[in-house]
Amino acid sequence: MLIDIKGILRFWGYSANGRLGTEFPCVAAGMKPAVSASNHRILRLTDESIFEIDRCIKQLKEQEPQQYEVLIGRYAARVSDTQIEKVLGISHATFLRELAQAEMYVLGVVVGLKLALVV
Repeated sequence: MLIDIKGILRFWGYSANGRLGTEFPCVAAGMKPAVSASNHRILRLTDESIFEIDRCIKQLKEQEPQQYEVLIGRYAARVSDTQIEKVLGISHATFLRELAQAEMYVLGVVVGLKLALVV
């Protein structure tokens, strides 16, 4: 089973910044019939899974602060990559390496704890 860690972290980021469920609908009520249905599945996480990922990311902050900053900037704050690089004073290659390592750290927790993913 392939796990989309970027999708998991994207969903976690929505819940981490407190915006989940607060946006207005993307289509006005009267326009709903004009929009075609999508075949895409939306990944969701259980509350317990979100708490476990939160705990994992807090541990990452203690062990690898730069990876934590890159992960939070990308997924929770949704800041552009160049802004993150500028604030942290790192190159693009370093940014990509730190992001990949942080994502793999979280993936290890997801796989190791067999977190519940709802598709």
